[in-house]
Amino acid sequence: MAKLRQVEVLLAQGKSAVEAVRRIGVTEQTYYRWRSEYGGAEAGRGEAAECAGSGERQASPGGGGPHPGKAGAEGSRLGKLVSAARRRGCVEHVTGKLGVSERFACRVLGQHRSVQRKVPRVADDEAALTENIISLARRYGRYGYRQITALLRAEGWSCNHMA
Repeated sequence: MAKLRQVEVLLAQGKSAVEAVRRIGVTEQTYYRWRSEYGGAEAGRGEAAECAGSGERQASPGGGGPHPGKAGAEGSRLGKLVSAARRRGCVEHVTGKLGVSERFACRVLGQHRSVQRKVPRVADDEAALTENIISLARRYGRYGYRQITALLRAEGWSCNHMA
């Protein structure tokens, strides 16, 4: 969206489309594709797209867009948001910035409302367990998660993965 605005400014300054596109560092085809996708987007769609694309998304190797498996010349499309916590943050960002309802933001961003409202539980001893895992991994660098889990169980920790 920001690059489209840069091109609009350059065009308003009297530059040709070729010069403006070259200045932002993309091909003409990419610019016209972006313009067709995002050119008529209102402010609400732009905020949601910026939130979803601000490092909270993971690139998918197959493309993941309207034409899965066809990656563009400039790279692949962005995949889905990775964790529920990141999606929660994105929904909160959109509701705060745009003033839309949580229900609407969840529907647009693909977050289930029950996941949005659920408060994540963290065990009281999570920090101590993490420290212990890291210290064991440093001490026994060649051990995998199964052996580290066995060592933790021998010390009395309750771990999820069965050895």
